[in-house]
Amino acid sequence: MKKTALLVVVVLLFGLVEFSSADWVPYSQRYAVIVMGSWNNAQQYIWYWVNTFAMYNELKTLGFTDENIYFLASGDSLAAHPGLVDTTNSNRATVQWAFDEVMSRSTKEDLLYIWWVDHGDTLGFPMPDDHLPYAEFACYLKNINAKAVIGAYHPCHSGAVLPHVSRPGMISVSSTNADEVNSWGWAETWRCALRGGADDDPTDRNDDGTISVVEAYEWSAVRAHEHDEHPQLDDNGDKLCHGLGADGYNPSDPAKDGYIGSKYALTGWWDNDTPSSPVSTVPGPGKRKTH
Repeated sequence: MKKTALLVVVVLLFGLVEFSSADWVPYSQRYAVIVMGSWNNAQQYIWYWVNTFAMYNELKTLGFTDENIYFLASGDSLAAHPGLVDTTNSNRATVQWAFDEVMSRSTKEDLLYIWWVDHGDTLGFPMPDDHLPYAEFACYLKNINAKAVIGAYHPCHSGAVLPHVSRPGMISVSSTNADEVNSWGWAETWRCALRGGADDDPTDRNDDGTISVVEAYEWSAVRAHEHDEHPQLDDNGDKLCHGLGADGYNPSDPAKDGYIGSKYALTGWWDNDTPSSPVSTVPGPGKRKTH
């Protein structure tokens, strides 16, 4: 009788639990490189600072710690914000330093997130006293030993970045096609998408508690289109980027762009071998790194 009662209780309890063969698993460590690009006048300087500083705050909200965020800023930002900014990106060596730091610290269980704001061109990133070709920038990334590298680029012509940095394990989102210039919509909506969108229009479309790169991209793309921007995405490593609605974009097709991005977020990655539960996004404690 007791065994029968126990079996009934177990069946009832298990009937109330939803089981799945997959789970959002946190990364071991999460690193970020934020680059406030070169600037030519006061208006650009303010625009660059607002977008990079806002992304820094967004990452802190998502639980990234200070010692794992490398914030490279131009002009007077270092002097004005010594507790936030690591250095100025006045030359290639400084940018390479940040990625070398991540390369030396990261493991196969980690994430690297890149947020680069600049007025680029079809060949590379301009710098105050130099020019960094996209092909050379890709060399900084090729040895990053992380489970996922997610790059979000917002220079003019940033679609030109993607063919150079495309590789397995690299998920890239750009703000425009290579032959078009920016308006302002993409950068603003991307940050909003990462924080969950709006109460009446959330980013987490499947309501699993975690915002994948694809969910953020699709939410942002719709609004960016309203400002005549055309965000692109490449995550299958074929060096071809595709946008929302294009034939080469389909999150349900492993051969097309969007599929891999649906398995990764800034908080965790989708593991098919563990029970289902959302990833916590509660901010953790951080300590500023020293150099």
